[in-house]
Amino acid sequence: MSYSGETMSVQEGSSDYWAISYKRSLSSYNWGLFANWDGHNEFWDGRRADLDWVYPDDYVAGHEGGQIWSSALMKIWGDLGKDVTDRLFLETHFLWGSTPSMEDAAEAFIQADRQLYGGTHVCKIIERFRTHGLTDLDYSVVNVSNRTITSNETITGCDINITNVKIKNNAKVTIDAINNITINGTFEVDLGCTLELK
Repeated sequence: MSYSGETMSVQEGSSDYWAISYKRSLSSYNWGLFANWDGHNEFWDGRRADLDWVYPDDYVAGHEGGQIWSSALMKIWGDLGKDVTDRLFLETHFLWGSTPSMEDAAEAFIQADRQLYGGTHVCKIIERFRTHGLTDLDYSVVNVSNRTITSNETITGCDINITNVKIKNNAKVTIDAINNITINGTFEVDLGCTLELK
């Protein structure tokens, strides 16, 4: 694996994540500081995994840039827990290739969740990676309301809310929600139409 540019930052951030994941599992005290005995003083800021830095605006090559990656992973760790996040993190290494960029690493992590957990955690993972600028994917809440659908359509999102919808004209509609589909009001499907819920 290359050790330059963004790949170096991914590697450094990964090393920090792995150490801090273990450290945080033992104690929550100053968990965000990597090697709190090294730096974090007037001479050197040290490295952290609890920053709100955003790629590419706050990105600096090397160790510093790796803090974006480790901070995003630790936020996911806070949502999903150590065991799930560590397992996804390890699987990611088999997917990201020999020279991953920050965005490649995030995409590999998302794919790891699809492979290992059927995408169960994708919405929360994407939310965290979007916060850090590591993906532009958007699997947010989708609202479909007061519509008549007359042609084939696929509706995708983390949570999908359907309100007062009609499906007509032999249309095939697929509703693919990663989390929940909520139906309020009327939801009518004419004879000859196809509705698939995933």
